[in-house]
Amino acid sequence: MNTFDKFKIYIGNAKIGDVLTRHDILAQEFGTMTTVDNYRNWFTKAGYLKWVRAGFYEVVKTPFVELTSRNLRKEAYPHYKNWYEYRNSK
Repeated sequence: MNTFDKFKIYIGNAKIGDVLTRHDILAQEFGTMTTVDNYRNWFTKAGYLKWVRAGFYEVVKTPFVELTSRNLRKEAYPHYKNWYEYRNSK
């Protein structure tokens, strides 16, 4: 199980309205701090987490089981094109 799947399950096990702290998330040892922060930002931008204040995030909706990191990134950044899409769009 990779870092994303562990993080997704962690958020999925929380109830809607629960407040997660950055410290608690990093204490789970999903992976490197940078990777976990990236995923946390993606979940926040995609609407699964809501920023409450520095280091505190409220669970707004739970991720579905089939969610992949690629799909999450598309939800978080809908106008983003990867290099292949960009190259072939010209």
